Parts: sequence; C-alpha cells; structure tokens
Amino acid sequence: MPYSKRTLNILGFLAVTALLLMGFYLEYVEGMLPCPLCMVQRLFFFLIGVVFLVAVLRKLGKIGQRVCGGAIFIFALGGASAAIRQLWVQTHSQTLSEICMPGIQYMMTNFPFERALGLLLSGLGDCSEVSWRFLGLSLAGWALIAFISFAFLGLYQMLFAK
Repeated sequence: MPYSKRTLNILGFLAVTALLLMGFYLEYVEGMLPCPLCMVQRLFFFLIGVVFLVAVLRKLGKIGQRVCGGAIFIFALGGASAAIRQLWVQTHSQTLSEICMPGIQYMMTNFPFERALGLLLSGLGDCSEVSWRFLGLSLAGWALIAFISFAFLGLYQMLFAK
C-alpha cells in the first residue's frame, strides 16, 4: 500500500472528526436531536478517533500498531452493531412507534446502570424516526458504512503491521 501507517492514522482521525462534526452540525444547527442509539454510535466514533489520535501522536512499533488496529476493529464492530440495531428499528418502525423511552439524562440519573444501558441499546421509540437521508440512506446507514470501513482499516493495521 502506498500510504504509511502514520498517513492512514491521520486520515482515519480526520474522517472520524468530520463524522462527529457533521453529527454536531445536525444537532446544534439543524436541530435534529440524537436518539439513544445515535449517542452510542457517537461514543464508538469518539473511541475510534481517540485510538487514531494516539497512533498519530505516538511512535508505534509492530505490537503497538497491532493493539491500536485491534482496538479500532473492536470499537468499529461495536458501532456497527449499534447502527445495525438502529436500521432494524427503523425498518420495523410501524410496530415500535407506540413505544417511547425517557431521555438519556433521565435514564442515567434514575435507573440502575445496567437497566439504563439495556434501554439505550434497545433503541425503541425515538430511534425509529428517520429525519434525514442522503442518496437513499439514513444516518444509521451511513454510520454503518463508516464503521465497516474503520473495521477494515483496523484489521489491516492488525494483520499487516510492520
């Protein structure tokens, strides 16, 4: 591959930064409030970005590169699973639209952590609403494409560390 591992890490960090900035733009400028599964996906994007940043700022050897690649791969799989869950909820919105969840702040304050986490990951109610599409895909669809891309990049770094 013509790109160095440092260049790939910089490009990965910039891609994650662009994705997070787009999410914040849609939230704060366009007024689209994120659902709980969107927040979970943001968390995984943030974690992937932190790993890319660490890989950029540190001179990594072969083992460090593999560890960072493995972390990116695992976080990307976690984010992909949240995106897949949200896509499933969106396609089954007719049966789920009657169910409403309390807000994230309320859940974290008033429920035990395990119950709040379970409710967050169930993705009912707000997560079924599709309020934005680009080229026919919802935000969750685009997030899934990004997570799959990051998973392949992490796998590449893991397997082909020099």
